[in-house]
Amino acid sequence: MTTQFKRVMKIGTAAALAALVLALIIMPCATALAEQLDINNVFDRVFLENIEELARGEYSGQLEIEAEKEALYDIHLDELGYVYNFKVNGEEGYAIAVGESGEVSLTEVFFKTANPYKDIPQDALAIYHAISVFTYNIDGRFYWLTGTELNEKELEDLEVFSFKATYSNFTNTNESVSYISKNDDVYVMTDGIPTCVALGDMKGGCTAVTGANIIQFMDKRNVNLIPNYEPGEIYDGFYMFKRPGTETSNLIRQLLVDIGVDSNGGATVAQFKSGMTKYCERMGYKLHFDKSIASGGKFNYEYAKVQLMSHRPLALFLSKYSYASIWSFENRDSISTTWSDGNHAMAAFGYREINYTLTSGTRIDQYLYVATGGIISDSGYYNINKNTTIDDCYGLFVTDLK
Repeated sequence: MTTQFKRVMKIGTAAALAALVLALIIMPCATALAEQLDINNVFDRVFLENIEELARGEYSGQLEIEAEKEALYDIHLDELGYVYNFKVNGEEGYAIAVGESGEVSLTEVFFKTANPYKDIPQDALAIYHAISVFTYNIDGRFYWLTGTELNEKELEDLEVFSFKATYSNFTNTNESVSYISKNDDVYVMTDGIPTCVALGDMKGGCTAVTGANIIQFMDKRNVNLIPNYEPGEIYDGFYMFKRPGTETSNLIRQLLVDIGVDSNGGATVAQFKSGMTKYCERMGYKLHFDKSIASGGKFNYEYAKVQLMSHRPLALFLSKYSYASIWSFENRDSISTTWSDGNHAMAAFGYREINYTLTSGTRIDQYLYVATGGIISDSGYYNINKNTTIDDCYGLFVTDLK
């Protein structure tokens, strides 16, 4: 059986999705290339939100689902998405999710069928061209899964209809930190955070998305910052912000205008401050920016924590940036990080400071918990000290306009 569909994201609540993740058994990584699933990764979320329902069309009774993923690449060797190796009640299956044209699509789901890439050489890149069209690449040369090298005409034909990656300026790394002991200081202003992301037809515009995440957050306490909208709901005693929808999309489009984002998707910090102020005043509020937390080119992490504990989200303006997911095991943390060399803006709603005692000394990791504004992972931990420059940062809050 195969199922093909575009942008299927049907489970609407973070609580429902979290329950599904907890019920799903993550496979031990069978190879060095296999990765764990992450609720904050939109590719994983599309897979998780649909696999159980699809499996119930194939299996009756209780389901036991295991899953892992491996990266897929397009014909230009840019990261395109993932192939998911899963088992339902012990039987193999695979699914493929790709990111193209600002959307994530689950293009194939096969039950009782092995991952087509399972026998490619370990040092090969798995290339996905179209539905049921698979190759692999070693040292710049393309091969069919049978091991036959593609000729020039075949590559030219594939170029015409192959999927092309939307997100080509990111790299990913995985790190394992083994420790004797650790102190993990975590603070987040709410149970969940807003996760507005760039719209499918947008080019850049991260300042507008950052502004939208901050405004959705502040709308919880300041009614009608987003007109006729409730920004979140309570599930099992936890307040969870709503997933992006029509209201937040409209908000982003308005902020693109108010901020004055240019045709290349860019805007200055001054434009962000002016546009956000203009929007809030229109809604009956005065927006306040606290003093810069990155004055003189030095980021004040302790003052950032004070702002966050005062319930003030942070607007971050960055040159080079990253966001990470962190999994904790017995005496070991696994850190999966996505990196970009581009300029970016993000909103922070919490912090995490981990002090490790290692066999060879100590290590301190300092993170901010951010809404990334990106579709690959819409939230994660931003390491303030690793391969990044914080150009500017402000804590924001609003008061009634008088």
